Amino acid sequence: MSINLLDLAKGYLSNAAVGQVSEFLGEDSSSVAKALSGALPTVLGGIMNQASTENGLGSLMGLLNQGGNSGILDNLGGVLGNQSKAADLLSGGSGLLSTLLGNNSGGIIDAIGSFSGLKKSSSSSIMSLVAPLLMGVIGKQVKSKGLGISGLASMLMGQKENVEAAMPAGLAGVSSMLNFGKLGDYKGSVSSAKAAIEDVSTGSAGGGNWMKWLLPILAILAAIWAFRTCSDDVADAAGIATDAVTNVAGDAAGAVTDAANGAAGAVTDAANGAAGAVTDVANGVAGAVTDAAGNAVSAVGNGISALGDFFKRKLPNGVELNIPANGIESKLLSFIADGTVDETTWFNFDRINFATGSSALTAESAEQVKNISDILAAYPKVKLKLGGYTDNTGSADGNLRLSQNRANKVMAAILANGIDASRLAAEGYGSAHPVASNDTEEGKAQNRRIAVRITAK
Repeated sequence: MSINLLDLAKGYLSNAAVGQVSEFLGEDSSSVAKALSGALPTVLGGIMNQASTENGLGSLMGLLNQGGNSGILDNLGGVLGNQSKAADLLSGGSGLLSTLLGNNSGGIIDAIGSFSGLKKSSSSSIMSLVAPLLMGVIGKQVKSKGLGISGLASMLMGQKENVEAAMPAGLAGVSSMLNFGKLGDYKGSVSSAKAAIEDVSTGSAGGGNWMKWLLPILAILAAIWAFRTCSDDVADAAGIATDAVTNVAGDAAGAVTDAANGAAGAVTDAANGAAGAVTDVANGVAGAVTDAAGNAVSAVGNGISALGDFFKRKLPNGVELNIPANGIESKLLSFIADGTVDETTWFNFDRINFATGSSALTAESAEQVKNISDILAAYPKVKLKLGGYTDNTGSADGNLRLSQNRANKVMAAILANGIDASRLAAEGYGSAHPVASNDTEEGKAQNRRIAVRITAK
């Protein structure tokens, strides 16, 4: 009996796993399940399209021979149950998704969101989860069955009926976008595809240059996996991942130059999604990383001096904070005492920093994260929504992903201090809602921020 890769993938998405994804995204579980029903056949169709050419098939086989994403399957539940690990998985998966779907990724994410009723950011996260999941399932089959290049081609091209049967009627437009009518039509010879396997390590496969991005993306995932799983030192793990992103950014800069000389146009889209961090490469500007201005302080305002003098403030539970007079902690405490909950009052973090072009929090951010956690512990009825924002540098989709990842990171850091997940939500808004002009570097710095709104008290 032929293998149904979609059924195998669904086997890892139990009700418990769907519930974990729902909790992470702050979405209804039925909507998440509906989105997954469309995302799975869509992404598998994208993989089949990539594997329908000699270079694409050979490059895919070369990647799978190097390990693919099969390790993700061993601890998917543990990852989804950990806010920080889940955010890292989705960050890496977004780069893989852009590679597989190319220019269609934005439209497909919108379609999945409309179909399921999810926010665009949540739809993007669902797709970013499914991409490495399916690659892991394929890699596991290749390894366990000892499949060669012809076996891989046969397995993938034989999935057409499964994809067509699983694609919801409400996503006919997606099928058209990805030309699913030609799924299963392998355009080449297996013998020619074998040559491309050797090109994966050098990136020289003509027409298969999309594979250049899969390897560094998966290297980032591997680094995160190894250090987050084997060490309790999250800060060190974030540093390892940041270094990997930096390396990808360097490679991306060179690849954009190649693209200008006639290399595959898909490089630009892939660079935009590389680990959800290299957002500016899509514009073809080698040095224009979104947060080139430094550490990407989330809300610089007029500088640290504007925060006023630090003083001791005792909370109702006896915990004493050392906070600035004009900092977010003081503003939140005043609002908790006298403010009226609404949907328009936001407070900007003023001492939260991220590694350049990344969603990794720097070590000095821990103090303010701990202060906010202590305030929530002292006021158990208070609930917060975190908002992530960027400047307008880079693509809209890339900025949306980066802002969501950063908001998720701050939320994960607060949850790690013992705050219940039901009291927090996070959403990325990209470059929307600027608080200053993006025409100056100072204005851009103010727009790159994390803000918080009290939703209940």
